[in-house]
Amino acid sequence: MRVVVDTNIWISYLLRPSGALKMTVTALSSKATILYSTATMDELLGVLERPKFRRYLSRQTGLEFVTRLTADAEYVEITEAIKACPDPDDDKFLELAVAGNADIIVTGDSDLLDLHPFRHIDILTPRDTLARLS
Repeated sequence: MRVVVDTNIWISYLLRPSGALKMTVTALSSKATILYSTATMDELLGVLERPKFRRYLSRQTGLEFVTRLTADAEYVEITEAIKACPDPDDDKFLELAVAGNADIIVTGDSDLLDLHPFRHIDILTPRDTLARLS
């Protein structure tokens, strides 16, 4: 199974790795190929640099997470610009899913969830993804 994970999921996981979210990330790590692109990784790095997260997460911890993530995930070159999401900043996840032949996009973002399915790609919450992986 090939999966795109929205930045909001990674940030939530880093800030409070518990419950269904922790089980979902653990299951994804062992049962799926996680995909990333330059745009999705740039967004994750940018969010991790925001001062408001500094009291919860050190810069070093964030960088170590990104290093592990990119080492274990598959880089995908974007081949098609997509303009389908009400929030244009989220189109990068659709582009990655299409270019990477993803089966699922995991997100908590209603703008993306409302597009389910997108070109036969399921767009699911972490809880629904966990149910699919079980």
